[in-house]
Amino acid sequence: MLVFFGGWTFRYSRVAANAVSYAVSGKYSFYTLQPRTRVKAEELALERFFLEAEKVVPEKLQKTLVSEVMTTKLIVLHQGSTVKDALDTFEGTNLRVLPVIDTFGHVVGVVNLEDMAYGDVKRYSLSLSETIIYNLVLISEQSSLEKVAQFMMEKEEDHIFVVDKEEKLIGVVSGIDIVKKIIELLSS
Repeated sequence: MLVFFGGWTFRYSRVAANAVSYAVSGKYSFYTLQPRTRVKAEELALERFFLEAEKVVPEKLQKTLVSEVMTTKLIVLHQGSTVKDALDTFEGTNLRVLPVIDTFGHVVGVVNLEDMAYGDVKRYSLSLSETIIYNLVLISEQSSLEKVAQFMMEKEEDHIFVVDKEEKLIGVVSGIDIVKKIIELLSS
């Protein structure tokens, strides 16, 4: 589909939508709201499947460990990384959240793509710790699926990072990872 705007022709896409919304509204983009909407839908899916699993397979929820669900192939940022480094890393992945670790593998914070998008080009050379790094939720690899799901729903977290006994980062769990595992538990 082609869109005509002020003598310009655009193929309808996210880029065109961003350009049009920016031109119409100034510095605000309508597209930036979509990722947050997707997160809300994932939270609702987690809640619905969890409530069903609590009724049907409560013992499986308690016995399943987060280490069975977590993603272990991690993409991380290092403590000295700049905003530009982080944006380059995000560009090579489809992730929205990345942990920041120190030289020992301990988690020092997290950055998310949505907040990075609001950054000014002048800030690209700043280190992440000077700009937009957040504290994050850490859990033990021995935590049960039940406790993790309850915590994610209560705190409205969509990612929780998993650490070992030495508090080194070993994995990440998203709401959708938990939903997939609950579906597996319900169907077995």
